[in-house]
Amino acid sequence: MTFTKKKIFAAAACTLAFASGAWADVASLDITADVSGVCKFTTTNIAMPFGTLDPSSATPATASGPTVYRCTKGTSATSVKVNGAASGTVVTIANTADATKTLPVTLTWTVPTDVGLGFGPGTIIRMPILGTIPVASLQAAYAGSYTGSYPITIAP
Repeated sequence: MTFTKKKIFAAAACTLAFASGAWADVASLDITADVSGVCKFTTTNIAMPFGTLDPSSATPATASGPTVYRCTKGTSATSVKVNGAASGTVVTIANTADATKTLPVTLTWTVPTDVGLGFGPGTIIRMPILGTIPVASLQAAYAGSYTGSYPITIAP
């Protein structure tokens, strides 16, 4: 074999060695992820319309807020609070013409024990919030529109 042929043969052997992985090294690629257990409302505003109230009524006025949320698969809501308080809290709604005129609204709800199915279609959990205006407050109310907005939080 001539000197040039030896060089070509050596170059081919080196190329073949790299291609075959003769000098390759192996390491492990460790991939990790943490999935948070969360619950999220499906809307940012939950309406509780009482409609037109009759102050001469002998029964409390009631309305319901259709609260809907989703939780991470395998996670349940453990706490729902309105204005930082648990079920049974009393909030006020104010007359839009004179905010010093208010009506108390008692809010009650039961946190479902449903386990979350994730955030895809068909995975919603329903939790109605019931609002009640007592008869005495309704009968002493000033005429006009009333409104109030309070934060609602949910935690797994």
